[in-house]
Amino acid sequence: MTALFLGNTTVLNTNAGVKTGSPSVNVGSYGIAFLVNTGETTAPTFSDNAGDGGTWADCGLGAILKNTSADAMWVYVRDRPFGASAITLTYTPGATDTGGGYFVYLLGLSGGGAGGPSRYGLPSIRQIVRQANKASGVTPNPAFAVNALPGNVIIGAVFSGTNGASVTQPSGFTESSDTGYTVPAAGLETVHQLSGFSGTTVTWGSAPASAYCDVIVEIDVGTVISNANLVPPLGQAVNRGATW
Repeated sequence: MTALFLGNTTVLNTNAGVKTGSPSVNVGSYGIAFLVNTGETTAPTFSDNAGDGGTWADCGLGAILKNTSADAMWVYVRDRPFGASAITLTYTPGATDTGGGYFVYLLGLSGGGAGGPSRYGLPSIRQIVRQANKASGVTPNPAFAVNALPGNVIIGAVFSGTNGASVTQPSGFTESSDTGYTVPAAGLETVHQLSGFSGTTVTWGSAPASAYCDVIVEIDVGTVISNANLVPPLGQAVNRGATW
């Protein structure tokens, strides 16, 4: 089967507090969210009202810190396919946030019945790795523990202190968003490659002009994972399978 990019939805601004959005989604599609905050490193909550019992959970890395640990990014996944096409997403940050929001990827599979991948939530993630509190002028280059499988989806994000992260996507990747806000300045760029990546290191084409953090995720689209629910110590890479 082939992974399909079905769209994305973003709510990101300098306003503190709860943020909501009401996108149309494909029933049966997969959701993975990048959540960001300035001024707050306590994990936000993220939910929707699809009415199918689905919940969103952290991928196991916790807060990915930037700006001398004052701001953070998180990666959440939904534990089941969307059961409704008209939903409201709700992002609730910690008490001291000065802005932030979310970017959600919507993915599916061709030939996959309702359109979703073969698994959801934590079992859908083969590997995930982060780089935290990186200095300006240094090119993002996070590396997986083992080679990615070429049929899998690779998604990445850079969260910086520049309005619009304004970095060049890695070679072979498609930029999905490059947006941000001011007061304080912050920017989020997201990228994806639906298939064909079989290496370990994802190197961006340029360096952010401010402190940043980054993350890359390998989404499994069909292989059997024998230890899918393992979560590593905070800050370490995830390799969610011993046999492939």
